[in-house]
Amino acid sequence: MSGIYLKIAGKKQIVIRSLWVALVVGIILNLINEWTILISGNFSEMNMLTVSLTFVVPYLVSTFSSVLSKLSLHTLPLPDQKEKLDSFLKDWMNGTFQLDDILVVGIRL
Repeated sequence: MSGIYLKIAGKKQIVIRSLWVALVVGIILNLINEWTILISGNFSEMNMLTVSLTFVVPYLVSTFSSVLSKLSLHTLPLPDQKEKLDSFLKDWMNGTFQLDDILVVGIRL
């Protein structure tokens, strides 16, 4: 089951779009979060893990959103959407313990 998700996530169009989102959002967030360090020029104080995650998280969120969109989950009734998302997360986590909260929000326009 997770092979389908990875196949969709690995499509060139999705990867390129997610990279652009990560680049733009990552730069903006790093400018907001690390502006004092950037202005002072004291880069030794910068936490590179935090800086890296500021790029990785938008990439993952964009990829996740694109995969959900390609799967056309929005056309299913809500209980079926929940079932598919639960199944996706269970496959993706592969028996590992959930370390953080996960929130999926849908908005009907």
